[in-house]
Amino acid sequence: MGLDGAGVVEAIEKDETRLTVGQRVVVFPNLTCGRCEFCQRGDDVLCTRMKLMGEHVDGTFAPWLSVPAENLFPMPAHLDFVQAAALGVNYLTAWRMLFSRAQLKPWETVLVFGVGGGVSLAAMQLAASIGARVIVTSREDDKLQRALALGAHEAINGRTEEVARRVMALTDGRGVDVVVENVGEAVWASAMKSLVRGGRLVTCGATSGDQPPADIRRLFIRQLQIIGSTTGNALEFKEMLSYIQRRQIFPVIDSCYPVENIHDALDRLECRGRMGKVAVTFHGG
Repeated sequence: MGLDGAGVVEAIEKDETRLTVGQRVVVFPNLTCGRCEFCQRGDDVLCTRMKLMGEHVDGTFAPWLSVPAENLFPMPAHLDFVQAAALGVNYLTAWRMLFSRAQLKPWETVLVFGVGGGVSLAAMQLAASIGARVIVTSREDDKLQRALALGAHEAINGRTEEVARRVMALTDGRGVDVVVENVGEAVWASAMKSLVRGGRLVTCGATSGDQPPADIRRLFIRQLQIIGSTTGNALEFKEMLSYIQRRQIFPVIDSCYPVENIHDALDRLECRGRMGKVAVTFHGG
């Protein structure tokens, strides 16, 4: 198990010039072939033989990792190991969704569903950091209050309010330019109805189901864009790390456990009140 990771370089090949022993690094978890048509054209996130740590190969729940040098990047200097490790999946996924796929602009408004989740929380922080107006949803008031404290501009409780109607009220009947969601079926109708004409919905998951109503009439009459996105490529990861350091952004950490208490950490992942990443440390890191 384990997809995210950060640590210290302990050993490198003799002819390796990109890394140094003792360097603090964060793991880029995508292992790509470098040979398929997508890798060859620089879009390695679409690699036909991509493997993910913790899913297709051994993961990061280990005191030692052996990975290709190109999968290690210098950590942002202002972060500790736990904070840096949080960047490898959630923040990279949100970065690609917002800036590569949806092309979010600073003057636009974005609606982020399920702000208690990792990708949604990262999307909220990143969107707010460029000056975009950010509206978030959750079914829990405490998470909405924390999101407002972390930079969201407006918050909607999806359990007690009709999201699309509230979005229209907040935007004077216009709707939002971009919707970020990974919930799927349960929020799809609200997401579509919340978009301005010509708006973009970008999705990276379907935790509540993957067969929502297509709403094709709304799709073509309002000329909406539905955009799929998954993880990110190495160039996006490098650009994101530089941006995180330049803007001094801190990932949200819910809790941290030594590996001896890993079962407690996994239990914490299932708690509804969790907000932010749950970390496991080795060797007291």
